[in-house]
Amino acid sequence: MDYLNELIRVLNEEKKLYTKLTDLAHDKQQVIIANDVEKLADYLREEQDLIDKIEGIEKKRRQVVIGLCSELDIPDKELSFSKLRDFLDEGSRIKLDQLRTSLLKILEELHQTNETNRVLIEEALKINDFTIRILTQAVSPSSSTYTRAGVEENKSQHLIDKRV
Repeated sequence: MDYLNELIRVLNEEKKLYTKLTDLAHDKQQVIIANDVEKLADYLREEQDLIDKIEGIEKKRRQVVIGLCSELDIPDKELSFSKLRDFLDEGSRIKLDQLRTSLLKILEELHQTNETNRVLIEEALKINDFTIRILTQAVSPSSSTYTRAGVEENKSQHLIDKRV
């Protein structure tokens, strides 16, 4: 097996999957802003499918790296990108460098987009919590009443009545 070309093929496949995941994260951001919970759930399922595929390709990449290490007579624990470059011809080195740079750029964009999405979701949750507290206070201006004996009795009114 030509482990180097297989590694390049696997890394290109990984790049495609991460690009799709990044595009999905951007789409998800618009759905979060629009507060479209149903569409968000669809995107989360699609995201999980992509993550499962990425995990599969990662497993394949590790197998290829082990084979490449064996072929180059390098202990797989010692293999790094810079060490691998030492064993490659100029053309292969350029291909891997470009692929590495591209993957790192995509991963950074994915990280930034996911971080923005996290902040947007936290803000949406804060707004929802605030709204529920305001509505609860509007429904129940006073949470206690007094009985004939003058004893305070706590009554809690709920925004949503659980009784059927």
